[in-house]
Amino acid sequence: TVPLIVNRKEFLPAYVSDKTLVIVSSNSGNTAETISAYQQASEKKAQIMIITSGGKLKEEAKANNLALLEIPSGYPPRQAFGFAFFTLLFQFSAWNWFTLEKKEISDVKTTVKTLLKRNQPTKSNKNSMSFNIARTIYKKIPIFYTATPWLDPVLTRWRNQIHENSKSLAFSNVIPEMNHNEIVGWEMDYPVNDNLVVVLLQDMNVTGDRKRRLNLTREIIAKKCQNIVDVY
Repeated sequence: TVPLIVNRKEFLPAYVSDKTLVIVSSNSGNTAETISAYQQASEKKAQIMIITSGGKLKEEAKANNLALLEIPSGYPPRQAFGFAFFTLLFQFSAWNWFTLEKKEISDVKTTVKTLLKRNQPTKSNKNSMSFNIARTIYKKIPIFYTATPWLDPVLTRWRNQIHENSKSLAFSNVIPEMNHNEIVGWEMDYPVNDNLVVVLLQDMNVTGDRKRRLNLTREIIAKKCQNIVDVY
């Protein structure tokens, strides 16, 4: 019920005013485009909240008596994801934007611990889903697709982890948006490089048009790419 946009640019939308809440989030507190956006928010006299572990933004928050949610320092951004995400989640809940039950958080923690244990190569005898996927995309370029909009952040997370941890290229898109333009690219009249692997992230509860679109997309891709992995 609350309008919200994610802004990754160095400038803010023109409609930002003193009635706008701008949440400035940077793990290090020194991200150039975030600092630039913060400065514009300050000039527009927006209501500002800062989430950071330190750096320039922490200094600005202290100097200007701004709302500051400080997260632990010493972690690279890809490892600090949980700190920034849950800090924001709990703040939104505190504002009564939605109801957050303790059991929901407890269930998330339990699930994560279970998945970590299940996917440890030393304990799973290298027979876990994550290990098998990693082995399939090793030294290849993965392209991630899903027909479930709320799984798009998972694709973004996978893509970014491969970029930063594996120092390798990876791409992603969401169906049906992918069906408007990118799907046409798979009609190329030359063989696809064997280094490409398509990973389809599927929600088993999805039916109807989304499921049909995903199946049709898979059929089209399969004509050009033999390396397709289905993840449920």
